[in-house]
Amino acid sequence: MAELAAELRPYEERATKAEERLAKLEAMVGSLGSSALVSAEKAALAASLEAVKAALVGARTHVQQAVQDSTQAQSQVAQLSEENARLKYRVLHLSRALKEADAKAAAGPAA
Repeated sequence: MAELAAELRPYEERATKAEERLAKLEAMVGSLGSSALVSAEKAALAASLEAVKAALVGARTHVQQAVQDSTQAQSQVAQLSEENARLKYRVLHLSRALKEADAKAAAGPAA
C-alpha cells in the first residue's frame, strides 16, 4: 500500500496545486470584477482539475490491478513450490527403490 501512495502522490500534488490555482483565481475574480474573463479561467481550470482527477483515478485503478496480479502470482508461486517439493520427494524415494531393486537383481535370485 505504501507503493500505491507513492505512485499516486504526484497526481495528488497536481490536484492540490490545481485547487490552489482555482482558489487564487476566485480571489482575483473578486478583486477584478470581470466575470467573463473569470468564468473562462474558471472553466479552463476546472477542466484541468477534472483531467488530473481522471488521471488519478486511472492510476489508482492501474495500481490496484497490479497489486491484485502480484498477489495472484505470489499465490501461484507458493503452490508451484509446494508441488515441486512433493515431486522432489517422490523422485528421491523412487530412485532409492530403483537402486535397491537393481542391487537385488545384481545379487542374483534368492534361493
